Amino acid sequence: MSAIFYVSYVILWALVILLTVACIHLLKRKPASLQQDTHLQSDSDELEGLGLPTGAPFPNDGRLTLGGAVPDFRNSLIICSMTACGSCEAMYPSLLRFHQRNPHVSIYILLFTDQEEQIQQTVDKYPFDLPVLACTPEDTDFFQTKFFPFGYAVNQDGLVCSKSHLNKENDFDLMASTLADHEVRLKRAW
Repeated sequence: MSAIFYVSYVILWALVILLTVACIHLLKRKPASLQQDTHLQSDSDELEGLGLPTGAPFPNDGRLTLGGAVPDFRNSLIICSMTACGSCEAMYPSLLRFHQRNPHVSIYILLFTDQEEQIQQTVDKYPFDLPVLACTPEDTDFFQTKFFPFGYAVNQDGLVCSKSHLNKENDFDLMASTLADHEVRLKRAW
């Protein structure tokens, strides 16, 4: 056989061994441990550019809930959701369980859609015992929310105290804990 064949054969096996060693090294590395509430911190790079800034007043343009009530967003969790959104629909059972465990926590759902009848279909499909506000796609600029499901915790002063993607069930607990922490600080101040 020719010398070129032997050289290419040696190079091939050297690459196979090198790639095997690299794969073993990568598989042995442990992922960096993540803190449970990192995504709720306002200075998190991931959330800093998303949604309303922490400390900003939560906007209220006077729209009513589907039940005709005037919403009071103070000391509440605001859940931004969208009809025909698979992630949002997957979040609803977790939201309902959280609400059953924590009936004292005020929750509002901002339901975004471009077809008004989809709002009623979503409300009928999931037994929401929560106030729902109808929003249009244009309202995403008003609430500065482009990713769904997304949540805000709004303190007693009407300011955003935390925000989060709502991917896991404990995201609701973490956001509600920021409301409780704010109330404890207020009580200590007085």
